[in-house]
Amino acid sequence: MILKLSDWLSRLSANTRLAIWLVLLAVMALLALQALNRGAGVQSDILAMLPKIQEDPLTQRAIDRVEQQLADRIYLGVVSQDERVAVQAAQQLMATLGATPEAFTQVQSADLRGVQALNRFYFPYRFHLLTPQQKLRLENGQLAKLEANTLAQLYNAFGYANSQLLSQDPLLLYPEVLKQLSPQQRLKVVEGVLVGQTNTADQPAASVAIIMAKGVGSAFNPKAQERQLNTLESAITQMQQSIGTQQAVSVLRGGALFHAAAATQQAKREVSSLGLASLVGVIILVWLAFRSVMPLTIAAITIGTSLLFAMSTTLWLFTQVHLLTLVFGTSLIGIAIDYSFHFYCERLQAQGVTHDNQAASKAVTKVFPAASLALLTTVIAYLAIGLTPFPGMQQVAVFCAAGLLGAYLTLIFAYPKLANSAMKPAPKALGYASNYLQLMQRLARQFRGKGLVALLALAIMTTWGLSRLGVNDDIRALQQSPERVTQSEQQLRQVMSGGTDNQFILVRADTPEALLTRLEGLTPILASLQTQQALGNFVNLANYLPSQASQQTAYRLQGQIYQDLPALLDRLGLDDSLAPPLIQAYEASAAK
Repeated sequence: MILKLSDWLSRLSANTRLAIWLVLLAVMALLALQALNRGAGVQSDILAMLPKIQEDPLTQRAIDRVEQQLADRIYLGVVSQDERVAVQAAQQLMATLGATPEAFTQVQSADLRGVQALNRFYFPYRFHLLTPQQKLRLENGQLAKLEANTLAQLYNAFGYANSQLLSQDPLLLYPEVLKQLSPQQRLKVVEGVLVGQTNTADQPAASVAIIMAKGVGSAFNPKAQERQLNTLESAITQMQQSIGTQQAVSVLRGGALFHAAAATQQAKREVSSLGLASLVGVIILVWLAFRSVMPLTIAAITIGTSLLFAMSTTLWLFTQVHLLTLVFGTSLIGIAIDYSFHFYCERLQAQGVTHDNQAASKAVTKVFPAASLALLTTVIAYLAIGLTPFPGMQQVAVFCAAGLLGAYLTLIFAYPKLANSAMKPAPKALGYASNYLQLMQRLARQFRGKGLVALLALAIMTTWGLSRLGVNDDIRALQQSPERVTQSEQQLRQVMSGGTDNQFILVRADTPEALLTRLEGLTPILASLQTQQALGNFVNLANYLPSQASQQTAYRLQGQIYQDLPALLDRLGLDDSLAPPLIQAYEASAAK
C-alpha cells in the first residue's frame, strides 16, 4: 500500500503538492479559529488531567457544591506583634480589596450580621431546642442544677442575662443552645475582625487578623489569576506603606489561587525552557550538518506546521489544552525535525555536481516508505497512551500524533517545492557520519564474543533496578507547590483551625425526618472521635436542624419548667407576673 501511495504521489507535480499543503494549513487554521470562538483556551487546573469519577448524581452534586464553595476563595492572615495594628491593617486591606469588584467580592472577616440573623431565626423555636446537657438534666429531674446556672448568670457582671431575655426564657436555656451552634472556635472577634494567635516554638506569639474573599473568575484561569494577584499585591503594598516601617506587618496567604498560580508559572517556565533548548539544539545541528540558511528555514516551517496541527486538533477535540500537554508536547520539536534531517541527508547523499530540478521530489520519494512507517509506529504508540482513562494522557496523545502528522504532510507535500533549492556540498558532515558508523561497526566486531557477558550484566542491573521501583499514585505528586506557598498556607490553617483538613461525609435517607435522625446518630460517634483527637472539629447539620422527634422531646422536657412556673420564678427572685405570658407562649408554640 505504501508503494502505491508513493507511485501516486510521484505523479503529482511539485506545485500541486504545495497547493494541497496550503489547503491543509487553511483547514487547520479554520479549525483553530472555530475552537477559539467556542471559548477554547489554555487550562492549568491539575484536576482536569484526571479521569472523571463516575459518581451517582447526589454524590457528584455534593462534590461540585464543595468545590464551588472553596475553589475561588482566598484566605489572608495579617500578622503583627501588636493586635491593634493587625486589626487596623486588616480593616484597611479589606477596604482596598472591597473597592476592586473586578477582582474580588464578598470581602469580609467576622460575620456579625450572620450571628444576628441566626438569633432572629431560632428564637421563636426556643421551646423546641435544648443542648444535650440540658436535655440530660431535665430527663434526670435535675431542674435545680439549671436554676443554679441561671442564678450564676444573674449575679455575674459579665453574664448574658437581661430583663428582656428573662421575660421570655426564665432559665436562660436559649443562649446555651445558640452557643452550641458554633463549632469549637480558635478565633475571637475584635472590632468586627476575626483574630487568632500564632503558636510556634521558635518565634514569639503574634496576632493574626483573618480576611476572606471570593475571587472573580476561576482560580485556574491564567487571566483571572493575574488580575487577582496584581490587585492583591497592590493592596498589600498600599497597606504596608500606610502602617509604616515602625510596625512589622506580614501577610499569610491560603487558597487555591496561590497553588494554581504557582503551577501556571512553573508550566510556563518549563514550556519556554524546554522549547527554547529544543529549538537551539535543532538550529545548531542543522547548521553544523548543512551550513546553510535554507535547511533552517525548512526546519522552522516543519516545526511550525507541526505545532499548528497539534494545537488545532487538540483545541477542536478538547476545547481546552492543558499546560502540561504543552510541556509534554515540546518533545514534538525533536521528533518532527527528524523528517527534515532524513530528507536533507538523502539529498546530500544523492546530489551530484549539477543541480537536478527534481532532486527534492526524488529525495521525498526515497524517504517516503521509511517516513510513513515511522509515522505509523509512532502514532500507534501515542494512541495507545490515549486509550488510558486519563484526559490528560489523551490530550498528550492527540497533540503529539496530530503534530507528527503535520510534519509528515509537510515533508510529502511542501518539500518538493520549498526545499528544491541547490545545496552546497557537505563532505565533512557526511564524512563525520561515515566515520561514526564505521566506529560502531568496529566496536561491535570487537565485543561480539563478549556479548553474552554484557547482556547478562545488563539483565542483572535491570532486575536490580526493577526491584527498587515503587508506585506512587498520589495526584499531589504531579503538582508540587513551592514551599513558600505551602508553608504560608499551613501557618494560616494552624491559626484558623488547628491545622485540620476539610473533609465531609455524605449521609442520605428516604425522607428528611429519617435523614435528620440518622445525622443525630452520628453526633456521638464524631464527638467520641474528637475526644480521641482523631478529629479536630466537626459540624453536623442536625445541630442546626434537629429532627421533629428531637424537637418534640425538647418541648416535652421543658414542660417541667412551665408546669409550676410561678414557684420557679419565686426561687429565682423574679416577678410572678411573668408567668402567664410565658405559659401562654409555651403552649402556643406546641405546633411549631
